Amino acid sequence: MATGEQLKPDLPFRPLGVVKKTLDSLGVEVSYVYEDLVFITHNHFLLQFGEVGTEIFFYHNVEIKPEEASLQHGILATSFAKEGIALHNNGSYSMIAQDDGTISLSFSARE
Repeated sequence: MATGEQLKPDLPFRPLGVVKKTLDSLGVEVSYVYEDLVFITHNHFLLQFGEVGTEIFFYHNVEIKPEEASLQHGILATSFAKEGIALHNNGSYSMIAQDDGTISLSFSARE
């Protein structure tokens, strides 16, 4: 979090409006929201809401180069900090299409 930035205790639980506004300002489109997960068009990364509105977790797609993922996280973290939200880099994820038409997600913790 940038120096002088403060978390906003008045943020709602899972502040989707703030997240969408912040992502829109960066030219990133939300494609789907499911429970605590926010999926992004082109699936470069996804976001997961934390237990409080001031905390969000970032997972990059395993198909994205680590340098690109780090850059994306840094840009997002700076933008979310302006809204009083801490963005934590929690690792990576992969998506696997299932025979029944559903998608399975697998998460790997950051090393």
